[in-house]
Amino acid sequence: MADAGSNPITKVDNHGNVSTLAYLQVPDGSIADEVPTCIAKAPDDSLYVGELLGGDYAPGNARVWRIDDGKATVKWTGFTGIQGCGFDDAGKFYATEFQANGMFGPDSSGAVIKVAPNVDRTTLGAGSLSFPSGFAYHHGAVYVSNWSVMPADNGGGPTGQVVKISAG
Repeated sequence: MADAGSNPITKVDNHGNVSTLAYLQVPDGSIADEVPTCIAKAPDDSLYVGELLGGDYAPGNARVWRIDDGKATVKWTGFTGIQGCGFDDAGKFYATEFQANGMFGPDSSGAVIKVAPNVDRTTLGAGSLSFPSGFAYHHGAVYVSNWSVMPADNGGGPTGQVVKISAG
């Protein structure tokens, strides 16, 4: 479980006991918190955690952490506003960027970033996603919620939807 308020990654056992697996450190000099938003189990059974801010609202400050044996290390940097994350059947990692051009600004453009095991990155859905959130992978496609912060009835404006994107 990711606690977006105080940054621990915790585990709840079958009896309801809670233990801390790791704590994500806020970078020195940060103007904002990290805000862990998603956890994905990797093919090697480690955990990957995406963060919303990484200590700053500007593009490229969010990171992906890897947690293994209680140790949290930054795996990748250069993301913006991660909302959802997960792996496909081939071990590729995906992160849904809520606002790819900077958090809390006027631009609603989002994206899904695919990271291959060799660390090559591919951007999916750019130009067709607005405030995307969540993540699911099924049979070669990525599913994300689009317009995730919009009400179901807003006078004819955008409303929430689930978008299917070929993972190629």
